[in-house]
Amino acid sequence: MRSESGQHEIPPDFFVTGGTMPSDAPSYLERAADHQLVEALLKGEFCYVLTARQMGKSSLVSHARASLRKAGRRIVLLDLQKIGLKVTLEQWYSGLIDQLGLALKLDDEFDDYIEAHPELPPHYRWSQCVTHIALERVKEHIVIFVDEIDIVRSLEFSASEFFGGIREMHNTRSSDERLKRVTFCLLGVATPSDLIADVRITPFNIGTRIDLRDFNANEVLPLARGFREPIEAERIVRRVQHWTGGQPYLTQKLCSVAAQDHAIQTDADVDRLCHEMFLTRKAREADPNLIFVRDRLLNPPVGLRERLELYRRVWMGYKVPNDEKNAAVSQVALSGALVTTDDGLLQIKSPIYKKVFDRHWIKSHLPVDYREMLKKAALWV
Repeated sequence: MRSESGQHEIPPDFFVTGGTMPSDAPSYLERAADHQLVEALLKGEFCYVLTARQMGKSSLVSHARASLRKAGRRIVLLDLQKIGLKVTLEQWYSGLIDQLGLALKLDDEFDDYIEAHPELPPHYRWSQCVTHIALERVKEHIVIFVDEIDIVRSLEFSASEFFGGIREMHNTRSSDERLKRVTFCLLGVATPSDLIADVRITPFNIGTRIDLRDFNANEVLPLARGFREPIEAERIVRRVQHWTGGQPYLTQKLCSVAAQDHAIQTDADVDRLCHEMFLTRKAREADPNLIFVRDRLLNPPVGLRERLELYRRVWMGYKVPNDEKNAAVSQVALSGALVTTDDGLLQIKSPIYKKVFDRHWIKSHLPVDYREMLKKAALWV
């Protein structure tokens, strides 16, 4: 869009550098995952998106919910974090039912059912609220997003029955046509094996996994619209993607500053800006994404040596397979999207991360005895 003076007008708040991005945000970038998720849920497939934080899961869901509503679906978002951790099994399922009731405007019906059946186990009451009351009252297809599912690892009881119930609803479709009108999408920072190991009740071996990958060099090009000269800006945006690897937060933030600085015109200018924003000692200790990635990699202390040794090998260019059954691999992969997978092998996903979490950083955080062992074995050469 051009102003009367002929200059390109930049929409206000074009770039979004924190929180959930509205589905109509001008800088929202669609990925393959956007289309895959909506298409699968419209078909009634059970889906799950399990990946690191700050990868755009919330924005993906916001975009998907808007598309699904336009297609006539009723949407429910269950946020397990809102229910909390210091709760009983009864309170936890009551929290699920409350959120479901409010979303579907069936809270009175659910309350009446619970009061009439106090003898039923909590997980069965939850299942009945979905399969009988909700599907009897709501004629549209219902899509239930369950967010922050990694919370269940910290509960004082097992959530296996919850996951088993979702699996049962899916499997019973062949004999109960109504259940074809409800489907689930699970979201969180975890691997399937982290959440439930029993293959007899896990829903993760029947669902569709949606991989949320970073933006490639072509996918980021629409961000050039946030610059005063979009055509010339494409070169700048490509250089930004080179540094960020297409990581959503880093890409939006670097582009937002570059778009406001008229002096940023060449690759060298972008390099200088990137160094100032992320690579100086002060920046490394101040940027929220870098702090988040650091803390996720260093905590908890249990297993720290294994995680850092794995990351050391990836940093040095060894061929490290993405074996999700390996605890260190799953923890590093979910540490804040520090690594990505290419042809089944782990790789550091951006030059920014490789320079911040470099050889010196790794050595400074390894246990002293292990560091000395590596030195004697000349494994840092």
